[in-house]
Amino acid sequence: MYRTKEIRWFFDNDNQHIREWFKQQNLNFDCSEERRDLYLNTESKSFNIKLRDNRIEIKQRESCPVGRTNLYTAFGYSEKWMKWSFSLQDAQAEYGILSGLENNEWVDVTKNRLTVNVVDVNGKLEIRQTTEGEESGCQIEYSKVTVKNKISYTFGFEWFGKEKVFLDNALLSAILGDSKLTLNQSMGYAEFLKRKEL
Repeated sequence: MYRTKEIRWFFDNDNQHIREWFKQQNLNFDCSEERRDLYLNTESKSFNIKLRDNRIEIKQRESCPVGRTNLYTAFGYSEKWMKWSFSLQDAQAEYGILSGLENNEWVDVTKNRLTVNVVDVNGKLEIRQTTEGEESGCQIEYSKVTVKNKISYTFGFEWFGKEKVFLDNALLSAILGDSKLTLNQSMGYAEFLKRKEL
């Protein structure tokens, strides 16, 4: 079981300022690996099941979203999530069977993700690659998401581990610039897929 606190936004157009900040971290969509997730359309805003890399992941929101969390020029809903991840026993065969069940309404979601971890090292924030396996920190993500040939973008913060990292205005200003992210854009993947009436 894995617990996180998350704030996420979805929008239709590429945010050039956020993308440029990730480019400064040597990350861009041209070099990012494309990932395919299959989501079960549960019709729920607080629960999702997905297939990824021959694993089943179950994610449940622990409580109602907390509104009007303000991060510089971004207003969003803070959500606490629990996640379980299970390897399929006969991975290739089971994955093929589950992904082919049309009656279960699996939704094919393709993602190109840019991610970094922010960690607190003796009171100073450091930006590290997500491959470094930090125990506590905040993952910052900007992704291009394709659902039924329609492209959307998502930007989010995901705090993990026991020690909460405080993101100061200097870092948030560098990432967001004058971008305005609103409560109406703020939601998790479960609600995003539900709003798309899939």
